[in-house]
Amino acid sequence: MLTKKFLVNRKYANFDMFPTILASMGVKIKGNVLGIGTNLFSGEKTVFEKYGVDFVNKELEMKSDLYNREILNNPDAPAPPPETSSAAHETNSEKSDS
Repeated sequence: MLTKKFLVNRKYANFDMFPTILASMGVKIKGNVLGIGTNLFSGEKTVFEKYGVDFVNKELEMKSDLYNREILNNPDAPAPPPETSSAAHETNSEKSDS
């Protein structure tokens, strides 16, 4: 049974609505968390309650070149550095020895 403590004056965000709505429809959610959203009826702390609003907002504002390039399909996002493998190095050194 939930106490009043877990039903009023919660620090939550829009991403907490997803698991909360699903749980209210009877969906069982392992750990009461989906992504970074928390089922507000579970009594589990939200990320805002665990880490503080300022810290979470700062983390969410961080830039991700991978996200911009691959998810948003932004061709102007910097590409990752080229991969180097040990096999490529061996092949190149073998060629220079001969």
